[in-house]
Amino acid sequence: MKYQNYSPLDFVKDETFQKWVKTPDEKLNFYWESWMQNHEDRKHLVMEAREILLSINFPSARASQVEIDDIFEKVIRDERPISLRKIDEKGERRSLYLKKVIAVAASVLLLTSFGFVFYQLKLKSVAHQETSIQYEKIKENPTGRKSTIHLTDGSVIKLNASSKLRISDDFGLHKREVYLEGEAFFEISKDPQKPFIVHTGNISTRVTGTAFNVNAYRENGSIKVAVYEGSVSTILHNDNGNDTLKLQPSDMAVYEKADNKLFKTDYDYTETLGWKDGIIYFKDANSKDIFNYLENWYGVEIYAKDQDRIMGSFYGEFKNENLENVLTAMAKALRFEYQINDDNKVFIKPQKNENQ
Repeated sequence: MKYQNYSPLDFVKDETFQKWVKTPDEKLNFYWESWMQNHEDRKHLVMEAREILLSINFPSARASQVEIDDIFEKVIRDERPISLRKIDEKGERRSLYLKKVIAVAASVLLLTSFGFVFYQLKLKSVAHQETSIQYEKIKENPTGRKSTIHLTDGSVIKLNASSKLRISDDFGLHKREVYLEGEAFFEISKDPQKPFIVHTGNISTRVTGTAFNVNAYRENGSIKVAVYEGSVSTILHNDNGNDTLKLQPSDMAVYEKADNKLFKTDYDYTETLGWKDGIIYFKDANSKDIFNYLENWYGVEIYAKDQDRIMGSFYGEFKNENLENVLTAMAKALRFEYQINDDNKVFIKPQKNENQ
């Protein structure tokens, strides 16, 4: 909860934040970019504070933290030129107001006698400062489509249907980070100097070189990380700190969104990873879950009439089968009738009883 209600001034005064802006390292970049990913509504405040710090350079003697805090307190209070107040009251663009604030901050610093030999003012727009965390490359699959993505570092990603992968514009230069919505299987090239990080909401998965699967569909109640080869660190970002699970092959981390809990279990290969090999696998599945899955897999719309009458559970496995063959097998087990139209619409209804 520490940063949840911070203003730009609060961020500027925070020593950890100052260190990230002035002397960033891998750990700080990982923390702050994850925090902004998980707090999109606060991101603009972080970027404003970051611009203020980057726009004022202190190349000589340092002031104490108390003195620095006092300077920025004066900036935020009404100790500003009347012209600046008028601009602010008129509701001019935020970027113009921010530049004025930075100018006032520099002026205050110049007039104080803290032993600074000189100062340098550098004005940069918020848009420019955000380039380090922009996601210029977006790979997205609709329902019914899967794809394979080859990254510049040699890593290969299989992206499932209804999934999106965002890749940072500087991927591979100083870090390797991606943001996933949906499901993907990762085969990561080894690079101990540049860990590979997958961000999925409150969960980050960190590796140096391994193979693993991440299932993080927004509508699901959980996020699952299953390790196929190598070792993986799965990190839950809480306001009170981070919880980390170390995973080995056959381990799976499960994050339950409702309970905000992260735990480790094992998994069945076909059930969890079969999708990447073209396998549809159902284990004790009801008709609702089955139809939702088939819609996503084949890119169709399924309309089920009187679905509550299609009762029972289905066990089955299909590899690279067309929709008609899958529905034919299921229809016999669950006793329903189906019709596939040319417009990718499927109509299903319970099979009539002999007495009807």
